[in-house]
Amino acid sequence: MATYKDIHGFKIQNVSSDPPAPFNGQVWYNSTTGNLRAKASVSVQAWSTANAMNTARFYTAGAGTQTSALAFGGRSGPPSPIANAEAYNGTNWTAITSMNTARAYLGGCGDSSTNALAFGGTASYPAIGNTELWNGSNWTEVNNLNTARKRIAVSGAGSNTAALAFGGVPNADAVELWNGSNWTTTTSLIVGRQQAAGSGTSTSALCSGGESPGADVASNELWNGVGWTEVGDLNSAKKGLMGAGSGNTSAIVFGGSPAIADTESWDGTSWTEVGNLNTGRNQMGPAGTATTALAFGGLPGPANGTKTEEWSASPTPAVVTIETS
Repeated sequence: MATYKDIHGFKIQNVSSDPPAPFNGQVWYNSTTGNLRAKASVSVQAWSTANAMNTARFYTAGAGTQTSALAFGGRSGPPSPIANAEAYNGTNWTAITSMNTARAYLGGCGDSSTNALAFGGTASYPAIGNTELWNGSNWTEVNNLNTARKRIAVSGAGSNTAALAFGGVPNADAVELWNGSNWTTTTSLIVGRQQAAGSGTSTSALCSGGESPGADVASNELWNGVGWTEVGDLNSAKKGLMGAGSGNTSAIVFGGSPAIADTESWDGTSWTEVGNLNTGRNQMGPAGTATTALAFGGLPGPANGTKTEEWSASPTPAVVTIETS
């Protein structure tokens, strides 16, 4: 069996205090504490406060990444929905061209602050099917959803050329695929729901939590591009939560009604409770992935309507103690 020296070319040092600047992977024995120590990469999973939005909003939609995101639509206060949109560059929010149709409870998705899709929602009480495409400068009216709906999965899955819209009111199990020009009805959800979290792409997505009907659910469904499969439930049932992720094997959900701070991480098999939001809330706008996400706005308001938080789950070098027994 190879020894540490055989692998690394030197023995483990016996020192009275930790080295001042150890390199990643270095191991030593601290004779003062009696611990075997190492410099290693550990996962830091936490939300941090970022700069506030210009317009307070809830029942909003989001798209993009942590450093190139969009917030569009929602409500800023009773009674009417708004058309306002803002772009986030990783530091600040900037007002951009408003949507053509003011609406709340809408779905949204997109790759960055220069491309997005807004669909469904409500301009007053009835649900609408209106769909708008963002090209980085302007919103353009394109073909409507086949089934007008509001309270669609808080974040749809995909881009502005290949998207998935699922759930909502009045058709809680309706699912439609967007190909860049038209919406096509496809396989329904197993558990019809509204106010669920959506994440992923048009061919690899998750629908998590929500209300179905009149009761919060923990149900989690996986989309493979053709159909839905029931997979591991969330640790707790909730609605009004957000989702972020790049596919159906890696995602997070966060928040929920009435003012939940919980964050759960999906590894493709099960959900794990991780670091909470700094401010518990629901009906936020989401963006990003399972490792770098963005949460903005939300209820209860109005104080929470401009709040922005950034999620980081990246490995960070740190000195750790190695357990030897």
